[in-house]
Amino acid sequence: MKNVFFVVISSLLFSVSAVADTPALLRFDQQAIAEPQLSPWVQQSLYEIRREAWESERALLERGALELHVQKQAKAQGKTTDEIRSALLTIKPVG
Repeated sequence: MKNVFFVVISSLLFSVSAVADTPALLRFDQQAIAEPQLSPWVQQSLYEIRREAWESERALLERGALELHVQKQAKAQGKTTDEIRSALLTIKPVG
């Protein structure tokens, strides 16, 4: 019986500690609410929103890097950015 009590108390302390280490996302009834305290569907929705935001940010940064490359190549080759972009991004038909 003592072992069961110890396990229950330990797990409660661990879960409270884990929630305490997680930053609060909102306040409800004057209590700070962290992500682990939210329902699973809310946690899943937050994950999906964060993943979509990360993918959008990554795509934007890739386009920005490509534009910097195009500008560098245009300057090095003495061509316009449109000429370089066209040469880099033209899809040739399969023969």
